[in-house]
Amino acid sequence: QKLILHELVHLYDKKIKNFNFYNANDLACSEIRAYKLSSDCGSNESCLMKRVNDSLRLTEATKFIENNERIKIIGSVMQDCLKDQHPFDSQFTYETSREKHRKWMEQQMKEIEAEKKKK
Repeated sequence: QKLILHELVHLYDKKIKNFNFYNANDLACSEIRAYKLSSDCGSNESCLMKRVNDSLRLTEATKFIENNERIKIIGSVMQDCLKDQHPFDSQFTYETSREKHRKWMEQQMKEIEAEKKKK
């Protein structure tokens, strides 16, 4: 039952939230969410860190990343991903790499348009 819930969290992250599993941050976040919502770890960060790191060590997107770099990646997204409890609670949403990039592109376009108007 825990395994099914774990995999359903990944499915939800991929299909509904549009996580990019080739992006190390998005993949780490999905693993954090899956272990938090489906395992005995709950919000225990050391337990989550170990399990997520073990998972990332085996995946194509992150298996060639050095261990200390994987730990940094996990640590950089841990707090936001612990808060994100979709689909069970929607008070907080982790911002995916695609969403961050889209917002950055929109900002760049606004700046370009503003420069054009100045000329």
